[in-house]
Amino acid sequence: MRDKYTDAIRIGKVSSIDPIKGTAQVTFEDREDIVSGDLPILVPFTLEDKAYYMPAVEERVRVLFDPEAPSRGCIIGSYYADTRLPPFGDENKAYVYFKDGTLLEYDKKLHRLAVYIPEGGEKSIDVFTESDISVQTSGKVTIEAAKEIDVLSEQTITIMALQDINITAATNVNVTAATINLN
Repeated sequence: MRDKYTDAIRIGKVSSIDPIKGTAQVTFEDREDIVSGDLPILVPFTLEDKAYYMPAVEERVRVLFDPEAPSRGCIIGSYYADTRLPPFGDENKAYVYFKDGTLLEYDKKLHRLAVYIPEGGEKSIDVFTESDISVQTSGKVTIEAAKEIDVLSEQTITIMALQDINITAATNVNVTAATINLN
């Protein structure tokens, strides 16, 4: 005999998504492929701070239904199983992998944030702000590029060192300005 709590948590596959409303429909194979109505997708927060992520069509998800109103429910998330294992078993890592190969990884033990962007497409990391940006470290900062490095400012660029400044070029050093002052 089934009671009203038997179907409170169901497993199904996402059959369609509505990215504007943040909802999805789910097909339940164990219920003769019945398809739910639009179900909201549970996210960590939606009021002042906001989170957004949509599951993929065909992704397996768990759905929580209200036992008092079985037509109301929400997608509480997808899950790992024997056929789809986590990328690694390390409780110190937070990991987001995107299907284009982009990877965000944070290691709590090493205090290290890594961003990997694969070849192809318009590869960029953009930071937009109306405020200042500061990078501070007690170690070394290294910037490497296979092509040009451009530093542009509508105002002054200041380079200051408490010790030496070394400039090395394999070919030429070009300095162009209305006035060049050497002290």
